[in-house]
Formats: sequence, C-alpha cells, structure tokens
Amino acid sequence: MRRTPRTDSAVSEGAVAATAPRRARIGYLPMGGITNAYAERFVEILGGLGTVTALPSPREILRRPWRLRRDYDVALVNWIELDMVRRGDGALSLPGLARVLARVLLLRCVARRVVYVRHNNFPHGTREADRERARRVLDRLERLFDAVLVHAGHAATPHRRYVPHPLYRRARETLAPAEAQRLAALPAHFYVVFGRIARYKGIDRLIERFPPGHALVVLGAVEEPDHVAALEAAAGPEVRIMAGHVSDAYAQAVLSRSTGLVLAHAEPDMIVSGSLFYALSLGVRVFAVENPALAWLRSQLEPGRLTLAPDVAALCARIATDHPPAPAAPAPEARLDEAFGDARIRGVLREVLFP
Repeated sequence: MRRTPRTDSAVSEGAVAATAPRRARIGYLPMGGITNAYAERFVEILGGLGTVTALPSPREILRRPWRLRRDYDVALVNWIELDMVRRGDGALSLPGLARVLARVLLLRCVARRVVYVRHNNFPHGTREADRERARRVLDRLERLFDAVLVHAGHAATPHRRYVPHPLYRRARETLAPAEAQRLAALPAHFYVVFGRIARYKGIDRLIERFPPGHALVVLGAVEEPDHVAALEAAAGPEVRIMAGHVSDAYAQAVLSRSTGLVLAHAEPDMIVSGSLFYALSLGVRVFAVENPALAWLRSQLEPGRLTLAPDVAALCARIATDHPPAPAAPAPEARLDEAFGDARIRGVLREVLFP
C-alpha cells in the first residue's frame, strides 16, 4: 500500500503538538476559605508561570497513600510554622513541631520542589521565653525546603532569596451609601492605623502618646473584643475606633483620605508588614517604628514615603511636627513598579521555582 506523503503543514503541526510545553503545575498554601489579599495577589502573579491550585491537606494525602505521586511541579507554602506554638500561651510545642515536620515531608511526596515563603522570624504569638529557640528551630526547618523566599532584602542569605512583596490592586467596587456617609464624617486631616486590631501592635501606647491637635482613626477587624473595649475607653475626642470588617473599597477610601498610615509596633517576629504595602500601593505615606526590614525598605523608596522613628514616643514627636497635615503625594507608579511590580516578582519566582 502506497503511503501518502505528509504535507509541510502537517509535519509542522505534528512537531508543534509534540513539543508544546506543558503548563507547570503549582500548588499553593493557603488557598480557598483561609486565603487573604496577599495570597490572592501572589496566586494571580503565579498564574503567569503555570496552573495554580490548592495543595491537599495532610488528611487528604494520607486518605489515599497508595496514590501518592508528585502531581505538582512546585509547592509554594506560607505560614506553615504557625502550628509550632500552642494557642493561648504561645509556648513552643513539640507536637506542633511534629505536625509541621510531617506536613513538609508529606508535601515532598506530592511535589517535585517545595518552596517556603518566610514571613516571620518566629511564629507570631510565640511567648517571649521561647522566641529565640523558635527562631533557631525555624532556621533549621528551612533546610527541609528546596528554597526559601523572603520579602526583605536584609534577610536574604545564600539559601533565602529576596522576592519583592506584591502591591495591592485598587478596589473596583464603589462605596455603599452608608460607607460614603461614614467617610464624609471623618476629620479633614487624620492619621490611620489599619489592619487587625491586636495587642501586639501597640495601639494603646500610640493612643496614649498621640500628639494633641492631630486626629487618629483606628480601622480594622476585631481580634479580641476586650482589647477593643479598652482602646475605646482610652480614646479621647480626637481618636476614633472603627472596629469590624469593612469592604476593600471603604478601607482604601479611608487610607487614601488619610495624612498617613501609622505602624506603632516593631515586633521582633515581623519581617515585613502587609499594611505598609497596602498603603504604599495607594500612594499613602507611612510613619513607623524602625526595625531592620523597614530601614532596608526605606532605601528602596523615594524620600518622604516612609518616615521611621526608634520608638512610639519619637514617632509621635515626628507626627507632631508634620504640620499642617498635607494629603499624601500621588504614588510614583514607575518607581514602585520597578521595585515591587508583578513583572519583577514573576522574574524572581521563575528563577527560584524552575531553576
């Protein structure tokens, strides 16, 4: 039987089909119901490198151990260290550490490469007596991963790769009528504390020392109702506590109207602050208590964008001289995009995830 010769186009199409690259399979933690704005942005950026799906839980992996196979090219995990400490007293927990180790080892069974994003020097909420030991344990835990990412250049090491923290998107939805009324009722000039209202953020110390004649708005979700009640009791007429969940549109409107975001804490566990990048994304100035990460970050920004002070008292003194309050200057889009834009982040991730 005579074989019909293939045309050039048929050969070309066959070659393309045979060599078309498969999209990388990327597993991400956390996704789904426990995700947050940071994770949403990171998943969006990763989508330019492959297909991103949620990583299975340890229970899901163990439910069918006979089907264990490396379905993911890369697993990218965040905040996996939180199980290392007990809820309540913050003590370093051996059972918790065992759960973390087991989870990492199980992830190695389902992914060819496992990468950890380290957000904290030690788990948030660790009691003071265990902080240094928790830091050392987490340093050793890093060795179980193929690579480690950090969002501050000062924390980079031969094993830790700096990747910029993503900027946040501006909200697309408009303000509800009630939100527009609350926004209009705010003072003409005010500073804002934004994010979860938690004890470790030192909001009580900030309220106590905040300079007279300057308005302060505390806006965020409630972590401990009794702490919020104490802040409300201590707040004077120039301090407003706006506790509870708000829409992204309202949060961004308040921040954009503010004279600046205030960060009154420099906890030793923190590497970077998500609230700070939220403000930077909106072109809002930031006033913060200095730590090594923020000192490094200031070197990446134009002058005046980030003002640092050694403690809360000095920070309030800086705010007191920031008079008359002026609206934040528009964000320098080109400078921010060069330092923290999606393209730069994706370039670093490509090198780390697919070496």
